[in-house]
Amino acid sequence: AGDSEGGMSSINVTMEDFSMAAHDADVLVYNGTIETRPRDMKDFVSKSPAFADFKAVRNGAVYTTDKDFFQKTTGIAEFILDMNMVVRAADGKVADRVADRVANPTIYLKKLSE
Repeated sequence: AGDSEGGMSSINVTMEDFSMAAHDADVLVYNGTIETRPRDMKDFVSKSPAFADFKAVRNGAVYTTDKDFFQKTTGIAEFILDMNMVVRAADGKVADRVADRVANPTIYLKKLSE
């Protein structure tokens, strides 16, 4: 956000606006730097029961970042690879990965378990 919003690096979004924008998203990424990172899908849905109806939740495509994610600025290239892997998986495509990333396909994005 720019100066017109007080120079803040984040904005507040109402749950209604978020729900309208994210309800049919293929993938959700929960910012684990905001508050405690959810342990699993049940913990995530407990934050708002409306999440249970979200497409990404129903399809098990919810990821979180760690609390210190924004302190790891040198990992931006790896984060972009993570996002590529997650989005391509949601599209049902097999992502091309280098051999050392096959066993652990994402580094910065942690998929929530059921």
